[in-house]
Amino acid sequence: MRALRLGPSPKTLAIIAERHVEMASNKLFKVFGGRFKADCVSYNIIANGWCLIKRTPMALEVLKEMMKKRKCDIDVVTYTTVIHGFGIVGEIKKAKRVFDEMAREGILPSVATYNAMIQVLYRKDNVEKAILVFEEVLRKGYVPNSITYNLVITGLCHAGHMDRAVE
Repeated sequence: MRALRLGPSPKTLAIIAERHVEMASNKLFKVFGGRFKADCVSYNIIANGWCLIKRTPMALEVLKEMMKKRKCDIDVVTYTTVIHGFGIVGEIKKAKRVFDEMAREGILPSVATYNAMIQVLYRKDNVEKAILVFEEVLRKGYVPNSITYNLVITGLCHAGHMDRAVE
């Protein structure tokens, strides 16, 4: 391919990425067995990899594995990764379920977690629910970042609410 000055297509890259995620997951959790001590970082990397290739059920399995084995404490990063992953594939109910589970486990969401929920809702044209989440961010005393504001403004504009976006 290089000799012809051709690059891989996005589909080719996705296939390669998927194979590497599966290979990494298999090696970490099956091949090494008891010799490999998984920590939160390795679990989060694997969960994120599954989300990036839109295989969120596998990311959820990683989360369940972490909960079952309690080898490490599940943190806000793990939950946010899975919530965002469900957003990528448009699974609002599953993202909300993970968000609610996070609260039940006593883990406080971060601004990034709220951003993921806002993005999930806008992707499915739930503008009003996304605004409610944004208002919750403010009500709970979180400081929205530029990503938060960009999500809200973009979502309102796409929904045709230009006046509200300007506010």
